[in-house]
Parts: sequence; C-alpha cells; structure tokens
Amino acid sequence: MIDELKVELGKEKSTPPPDKYLTKNEAASRMCCSLPTLDRRIEDGLPYRKNGRKLLFTEAEIEAFMDEMRSRQAGGIPPTIRGS
Repeated sequence: MIDELKVELGKEKSTPPPDKYLTKNEAASRMCCSLPTLDRRIEDGLPYRKNGRKLLFTEAEIEAFMDEMRSRQAGGIPPTIRGS
C-alpha cells in the first residue's frame, strides 16, 4: 500500500519554477553584450520590468528576443536604424 502511494505521488505533475529575474548586468552577460548595447536592445523592444529604479529581465524573454533578432538577420531584415 505504501509503495503504491509512493508511485502515485511520483506521478504528480510538477509545476515549472517561476522565471528568475535577471538584473541589467546579468542580462548583458547572458546576451554577451555590453551595458550600452543592452540599452540599445531595450530600445529595440527587449521586454523588461521595473522594480523601483531597477530593470529586470527574464531568461525566457531574452531567449525569445535573441531568436527574433537572429531570424531578422538571417532573413535580411535590417536592424532598427536610429537617427543621429
């Protein structure tokens, strides 16, 4: 009986852990870019959240943004051009 319960408990679906928020420094490191480049990516549409004065990013949103940037480059779509 106890063994059967252990088997049943092991079948429970585990919920995925919530996204960990990354700071600007961590996000820049994850994207292999400098902080000024990260600021340009934010202007280009990289999603973020604010907690007071801090900007926070999720790994999932960074990955999705990077995938979109890669597909734009592969498809020949020019990156956003900023005025001087």
